[in-house]
Parts: sequence; structure tokens; C-alpha cells
Amino acid sequence: MNLTDIMTEFLALAKSSDCKRLCVAYSGGLDSQVLLVLLNSLNQGEDCIPLDAIYINHNLQKDSTKWGDHCRAVCKSLNIPFQQIDVDATPENGESPEEKARTVRYQALSADLQKDHWLLTAQHSEDQAETFLLQLMRGSGVDGLSAMPYRRQQCAGEHLRPLLKASKQQIKEYAAEQNLHWVDDPSNQDLTIVRNYLRNKVMPSLKNVWPESARMIERS
Repeated sequence: MNLTDIMTEFLALAKSSDCKRLCVAYSGGLDSQVLLVLLNSLNQGEDCIPLDAIYINHNLQKDSTKWGDHCRAVCKSLNIPFQQIDVDATPENGESPEEKARTVRYQALSADLQKDHWLLTAQHSEDQAETFLLQLMRGSGVDGLSAMPYRRQQCAGEHLRPLLKASKQQIKEYAAEQNLHWVDDPSNQDLTIVRNYLRNKVMPSLKNVWPESARMIERS
């Protein structure tokens, strides 16, 4: 299934579920850029669902304000309502920086969710494979090894991951076809962060032997 088919299927689900608002968690990075642009291109016509975007500024990177400016400009060009929320993601002593950032991010994204509102994030199949491996190395049970759900309750609304069955390669190809521009967070190259180590070291090695490893992990 190609990327457009995946998103078309998602929109059909949203419309059949009487969803009243689609809110994209928009970082300005490659994945959320593609999610927002593709969704906007398909969500047209009289039966379109109101769509908006939220950028969470964690204030952890020197360029985070510039990334917010990029997100605002893209949304303005697409006529998509945009909101920036500034949060304090500084971890306490002994607290994981990644977990702290994730916690405050979802708190901010969920604050205004109401019934029939869907929060959309841009995780894809490789993200799912990484999550599975992280849970495996933590000794998680069946619930943990199920990794990220496609759809779950999020405060008063719901949280969905429309690209979860899409590959990173499909996302890159769409971005190239559409000549999209996005921001690159340098912290994604920090190998002291376990997920980054998996993404940059472990997954490429797995793919060298098993090219469909991410898809096989997703199936499992």
C-alpha cells in the first residue's frame, strides 16, 4: 500500500467515526511535515474535517524558536490554523530527559482535546520497530512488546498514528516528489540516547541482513 492509500484509508476511518477535529503534532521534521502536507491535500471538499497543527517548543535546542517560525510559515502557506506552545522540558535530578520531554509534550498536546477530537502523530514502521526493540531490551511482557498502538484514548479525545504502517522510505520519497523542506533536530544524532543508537546503528545493521526487518517486527 502506498502512502496516499494509507492516508486515504485513515481519512475514511475518521469520517466514518464522526471525527470533528484533526490536530497534527507538528515538529517541522520530515515525518510530521509529510503527515501534515499529505493529509491536507487529501482532506478537501465539503466533507473535509477541520485540521490544525500544534508545535511544541521544548526550549531544549538553540534553534527551537526558528523551527516554530518554519512551522508557522508552512501552516500559513497551506491555510492551516497553527498554534505554538512553549513548555519547560528541563528534567529534574535523576529524571530521563527524553521521558520528561515526552511527558510535557503530550500534556500540552492533549490540553484542549475534546470528544471527537483526534490528535495525530507521525510515527512510522521503523519507529514501531525501535519501540519493540526498546521494550524487548527492558524485559517487557506482552503488553510492552505490543509497542505503539495505532489508536488509543487520549484524555477526552483520541490519539492516532496514521503513518504507523508506512515506511521511512515511503515518507522520504513523498517529500522528494513534493519538494518539501523540513527542519533537522541535531539531537537525533546523539547516540547516548538509546533510541537514536537503535535508529542509527542497530536498525541499519538489521536491514543489511533482513531488508524487511521493520515490516516483520511490525507484523509480530
